[in-house]
Amino acid sequence: MIDYILELLKKNVPISAKKIYKRFSGREIIRTHWDDKDIEPNDVFLVSYPRSGNTWLRYIMTNLRFPDAQWNLLSVGCAFPEINGLVHPSYAPRPRWIKSHKPYTPAYPRVIYIVRDGRDVAVSFYHWSGCYKRDSFEDYVKRHILDSNGWHHHVRSWLENQPNADMLIVHYENLVGSPVAELQSICEFVGLNRSTQEIEIAISQSSFERQQADFRNFKPFKNKKVGVKGGPGKWREYFNNQLVEDFFKVAGDAMTMAGYDRVSP
Repeated sequence: MIDYILELLKKNVPISAKKIYKRFSGREIIRTHWDDKDIEPNDVFLVSYPRSGNTWLRYIMTNLRFPDAQWNLLSVGCAFPEINGLVHPSYAPRPRWIKSHKPYTPAYPRVIYIVRDGRDVAVSFYHWSGCYKRDSFEDYVKRHILDSNGWHHHVRSWLENQPNADMLIVHYENLVGSPVAELQSICEFVGLNRSTQEIEIAISQSSFERQQADFRNFKPFKNKKVGVKGGPGKWREYFNNQLVEDFFKVAGDAMTMAGYDRVSP
């Protein structure tokens, strides 16, 4: 399938779900249930709690792997599929790179785990979910981000098991601040040989503005916010001192494990 997608992209032909349906008669390609038994030994999983930079890094990595194509939201999902996403990972190029938001599982053979300050995650999720239209930020954080299956649970599950996994930890803040250096480490981890110039081009082709345009053109996400303007530390505009304390009472251990404190970044 990836050869067909690349052919269309190189010809600047728009890609739609309808076009993929028409080309591939087997409907199992679309939104087929994923089971861990489908995992292959060379699979690399890009894992994070939602709103941690997974989509952005997925764009960059796809542009690094296939630099001659102009990727968009839908076509990236064909080259770098998501667990239970639009296209089943069985159709992805080998070795497969697969996006996941699943808590720790020993089934994943190799993992790039991207972690972001949980307070910035809360701000991003608050806007992405649309809850800012009806809920106060404080209520949203306590009900959703700090619930039993929230950010701290996900992060702790992976970081506690780091010694048991073939895993590269990527901090979102480092990806923003020193993207070339972080991507060089990622390329080394996945066995991709790319120059500094090629990495810089991939970054420019995966910009925030590019993602915004893609989301606006993709009907299911037309009214979604890709992110919130502002780099790491945006949480300072939303968290008062008491909410910081409440956050650390629940998520303090995960914050410490991930390298964050009350005043970082």
